[in-house]
Amino acid sequence: MTLTDKFSTERLIMLWRYYTPGMTRQLWLTAALTLLCYLISLGATFLPESLGLYTFASFVLMFGYYCGPLHFARFRDRNFSLQLPATAAERTLFMLFFTMIVVPAVMVVTWYASVGIASLFTANAPITTVMLARVDADAAQSGVNLGQFSDVMCLQRVQDVIPMLVCLLCVTSSRRTPVTNGIIGVIVSLVAMSMIGGIIGLTIGFTAGLHDALNGNTIDTDAFVSKLTSMMIYTVYLICVLAILTFIYTAVRLYRTFRHQQS
Repeated sequence: MTLTDKFSTERLIMLWRYYTPGMTRQLWLTAALTLLCYLISLGATFLPESLGLYTFASFVLMFGYYCGPLHFARFRDRNFSLQLPATAAERTLFMLFFTMIVVPAVMVVTWYASVGIASLFTANAPITTVMLARVDADAAQSGVNLGQFSDVMCLQRVQDVIPMLVCLLCVTSSRRTPVTNGIIGVIVSLVAMSMIGGIIGLTIGFTAGLHDALNGNTIDTDAFVSKLTSMMIYTVYLICVLAILTFIYTAVRLYRTFRHQQS
């Protein structure tokens, strides 16, 4: 097949077929990891102190998503790139589609299929709903309404693409040990985002508390929560913008890398 700059669906299908054996193994492993994390989370719903175990299972599940691009670490040879019947644009599109659409789709399908089967045996099958209800009840006892944070929680899912894109960048750009560099990239990005969130949270808390203390007043819990909510929303919007910029940068970087390999 002639390799031209014109986009070809046929070449994209050939690319998919070439990667299929490795992708199939990875997707089965992804489904197995998702099922395992679901079972651990389901077991946690029957324990009185279950939030820690549920959080751990959720982190393991998301870490599996973040490391999805590691599959491409074994396809970085220059000779392979020259022989591959696909343009730089097609390879970029394929990698982004697999890591951002296919892998999450397998995880979602496996998770909700598990929910459907488990619902035949227990009312705790919808784990997320059960755990959120418990957290809401605990927060209500402290006078905090977590309902106002629901939009923030939804927007936070957008930030999950950042570690995954960083992993993809590390895998495709590293000359040596791409797997190790990909995992390190995920860890560094998670630590960086946690530090940013922690600094923002400490800044908000210190500012609100210091203002009341300087005026000789007791900290107003309602005002503090309101301010925290407002600042969190802006922070999550900022992270969403960062995720979009990371996506654009990754797409451009992948295209240039593959273009250079085929030149």
